[in-house]
Amino acid sequence: MVEQPRREERFLLPAITIWIGGIFTVNNVHLHGRLWDISWSGCCMLFPPGEGVHAGQRGSLLISHPTTSSVILTAGLVMWVDREAGGTYAGCRFTKKVDFNQTFLNVLMAPHESVRPPGGRLI
Repeated sequence: MVEQPRREERFLLPAITIWIGGIFTVNNVHLHGRLWDISWSGCCMLFPPGEGVHAGQRGSLLISHPTTSSVILTAGLVMWVDREAGGTYAGCRFTKKVDFNQTFLNVLMAPHESVRPPGGRLI
């Protein structure tokens, strides 16, 4: 599989002030994590160490607001995985488009400097 980096701007999700959860479901197995960053075509998620996420997995992705009942349902393909001592970072390309302008993430997707997860890989 040839990896092509996401070419658009990424929007870091401020974990210190807001924790945006994500459940990536593959073959009825729910992998719980949080969004690390997001762009219009994909996201990076942080999963607990040992979570069974692997490159090449396809599944549904449920993104949930931390304090309201707002959710975003999309689908994605895991493009890469970096396993670190503190957690597992996974780059996911959306396979189902979402108009984030119509979601709670709209206010968080403001321009800022791009940030790389540990390992320095971008999707």
